[in-house]
Amino acid sequence: MTADRDSAVRESPVGPPVDPSSSEAAILGGELSVPVRRLLEAGLDVFAERGFHAATTREISARAGMSPAALYIHFRAKTDVLYSLSRLGHEEVLRQLREASAATADPVDRIRRLVETFTAFHVHNHRLGRVAQYEHRALGGEQYASILELRRQIDGVLRHALVDGMRTGALQVDDVSGVLTAIASLCIDVVRWRETGPRWSAERLASLNGRLVLSMLGAHAPATTEAEGTTS
Repeated sequence: MTADRDSAVRESPVGPPVDPSSSEAAILGGELSVPVRRLLEAGLDVFAERGFHAATTREISARAGMSPAALYIHFRAKTDVLYSLSRLGHEEVLRQLREASAATADPVDRIRRLVETFTAFHVHNHRLGRVAQYEHRALGGEQYASILELRRQIDGVLRHALVDGMRTGALQVDDVSGVLTAIASLCIDVVRWRETGPRWSAERLASLNGRLVLSMLGAHAPATTEAEGTTS
């Protein structure tokens, strides 16, 4: 790694800044009508707590403060609620990753930013992340295919960054698919333990994962103190 690249990494901030527009409330808000937003928020609560298969439309409607019949005015079935949540979550991840990728031309800084952004999203939005990442398999047909396409595009952003780093010699990658799986595990699996595990801040955890991935790829990022950003 060149001296200029070392300098760029050292001067980068620790962890991505918190973007209030990426919160679960903001993601589910947008231009949606009030009833649809209430139903999606209720669906997120129920799916995150109980999983898709154990949830019922009656329970979702009750959480939204609406009658069971009201849900069917806006959604044909429970799977439509899941699809909307999964689509919104995946679209927001893809948007953030594309922005992070476009923010720098340096391959080491790019992969660091991508890992930090991917991690921070799942810390800030651990319920939506858990539903989008682990419940989408309950979808079928065109809905499932649509989510798979978004996941393919997310994979493509990360894959392009790795291949670009390999081409320039900045990153040492023996198995691109294996590295992508490792990155996904680091960044996504935080949703499994976020509520019961260590209450690390998004910035601290994102920075840690960024350094771990750079070390795995033969690059380097600055160390931080143990006390840095311990809680959220």
